[in-house]
Amino acid sequence: MEQGLSDDQVARRLKDFGRNAPTPPKSNTIQKYLGYMFKGFGPILLIGSILVFVSWKPLGEPNPAVANLVSCIMAASCIDSS
Repeated sequence: MEQGLSDDQVARRLKDFGRNAPTPPKSNTIQKYLGYMFKGFGPILLIGSILVFVSWKPLGEPNPAVANLVSCIMAASCIDSS
């Protein structure tokens, strides 16, 4: 108890068991971003931006408003921050 392990014991245990440190948690980056898109308010924004993008040009003929396209892009960009 007063002297601790010898250098040989420390080296052997380090080799057998590794460092005495917790392992970092696994990263679920893809699952996190898919969760942003398909959980909560994200699907509503995604469907809304698709509908605005599809109907932007045909419903705005002969001169479609650029503001409607900008609203589509903004709704799509808000999906991962919702």
